[in-house]
Amino acid sequence: MRNHALTQCSEAVQITKFIQELAWHDFWQRVLSANPEWAWNDIEPYKTGFSADDYGDVLPTDIAEGKTGVSCIDAFIHELIHAGYIHNHARMYLASYVVHFRRIKWQVGAKWFLQHLLDGDLASNNLSWQWVASTFSHKPYFFNLENVDKYFGRLVDTSPLTKQPLHASDETPTLAETFSHRLQ
Repeated sequence: MRNHALTQCSEAVQITKFIQELAWHDFWQRVLSANPEWAWNDIEPYKTGFSADDYGDVLPTDIAEGKTGVSCIDAFIHELIHAGYIHNHARMYLASYVVHFRRIKWQVGAKWFLQHLLDGDLASNNLSWQWVASTFSHKPYFFNLENVDKYFGRLVDTSPLTKQPLHASDETPTLAETFSHRLQ
């Protein structure tokens, strides 16, 4: 596939990112092939200060419908649902939002993605969700609005006024709010 992709452009640099994504796809396929039990099970404990039991088992309706009140998150959800595809960075931002800001199990989000993604792949999808969640990495992945603006500033609203709330509820602090406190 890599060699064919290289023949489709005049300069290799034009297709470098695509080839890197092919390499990640191959990597995840090999990892899951060697460890099929990792598809839906935590590989390691969360490194967030919370146990797996502290995460929800159901995707909240506002996330499923793209009505979270966080404009960039809602835009990514609408693209996922209506186009069946979203950029890799948007996938990570959504996964981080679901797992860390809303404290929902990565398996719930991974299943949701697979229901919508036209290019959904069990290995790439699920192991990437675990990487974001920290059950297959040394730390959790958090997105920040500067990064969203860098990659999507012209495509989605990244103004501070439209990022309210980046939290689970008024009563429940988010992982982002409690992460450093729990690990102290």
